[in-house]
Amino acid sequence: MRTRLTNFLLVFVFLAATFLLPSCGGQETGQGSVGPGEEAQAGVGEVEGPATSVTAPELEGDELLPEEGEEREEDVEFEAVKPLDTISQVIIIEDLPRYFLAGGWAGSENIFGLSGTSPVFYNLNNKSFSSPELTAWSASLSPDGQKLFYTNEEGAHLLHLNGSGHHHLGSNKEKEMDGGFLGGGLWSLDSKHLLFWYGYEWDTEFYVYSLESGEALPLQTQLEGYFLTSPVGWADEQRLVFNSRASRKKDGTQEYSFGYRSDLALYDLAAGNSKGNYKKITDADDGEFIEGISAGAYGIFYRRWFGDADGSTGAAAYYGVMGAEGGRHWEEKIENVMGISLSPDRTTLAYLAKTGQEGVNSRAKLVVKTQGKPLELAELYLGSSWSGPYWSPRGDKILLSFSASVEGKDKSYSEQYYTIVVSSSLWH
Repeated sequence: MRTRLTNFLLVFVFLAATFLLPSCGGQETGQGSVGPGEEAQAGVGEVEGPATSVTAPELEGDELLPEEGEEREEDVEFEAVKPLDTISQVIIIEDLPRYFLAGGWAGSENIFGLSGTSPVFYNLNNKSFSSPELTAWSASLSPDGQKLFYTNEEGAHLLHLNGSGHHHLGSNKEKEMDGGFLGGGLWSLDSKHLLFWYGYEWDTEFYVYSLESGEALPLQTQLEGYFLTSPVGWADEQRLVFNSRASRKKDGTQEYSFGYRSDLALYDLAAGNSKGNYKKITDADDGEFIEGISAGAYGIFYRRWFGDADGSTGAAAYYGVMGAEGGRHWEEKIENVMGISLSPDRTTLAYLAKTGQEGVNSRAKLVVKTQGKPLELAELYLGSSWSGPYWSPRGDKILLSFSASVEGKDKSYSEQYYTIVVSSSLWH
């Protein structure tokens, strides 16, 4: 029997966090180009990197996409963003739709995200946005900016943003009967293939959809003694990187656990669809966890820590880059990271570092680190949701979205959403 439903809820939370944090916590994002003054339209421009993605937060109420220019409902003075550096420019985008969470850049002056369950493309120059008429629980924009993968109650979908077609890739119902849930999607670097998946209690079904053939190929991602496999990204047009947890110690002992160590594995589509084409590229010790954050032509951007499998915020961890076949290029230790991403030229890190608690909000700092020197850009107050940081295509701007719990005059609290863009000559 594939699942034990008595444990499903606990593991669902773990798997959801494992799969979705790369997109909500600062995975390296896709880029593109839309000329100055052009409208923020879906599918405009070429994108030079991995795809952008975002997941809708849990919300109450039906007004997910209000009229443009609707004001925030803050009654008590509250400063969610405090700039810390006088050289850098921190801009709060005021006229975004309510509940907007960024998923990355859709061009040099365009950003993409979700407002509740509505995909939104926003132009920073015109301060205008457009939104396809669809419901999306999660969404991922292709690197070429022309296609959108999204999920909702009806299943997994692929939409050509120029209006040329729509494909239904899979249904939720047949998987839910077996205790599964629909995960997200990751685009290949050339936008010709899409990885999507269904998660179960202890394992995951992965499929690669080919836009040329119109077929979805199931992947064989089972490793002896490993479980809880999650996707990292595409190392190139044919090779996929995954995280996988060890279900038992190296001496063979085993207990109920979320894993004794974590390794990276590589799947080569060009070699055919068999277990032999899925191999580990790291060999962690018990108590050592190596997990990818993003992947691309540069290699694999990863996190490595020691201790418990949950890797809770507050513990020190090592961040670095390794090749697609393994072998570390560089690595450095950073503490209290809530979200992190690597600049397009691979020279600068941008990350959120938790510094404390302020009532129901977490207090954090947005930091960039280049040539080993950290620069604190802003202090933020984070509520239940955040996404980013995301680098712009040229590496000259950083995008970040978050919510904060704000007290009203009646002493009640509401969750307000903020999106900021930071630019500086100090790192570019």
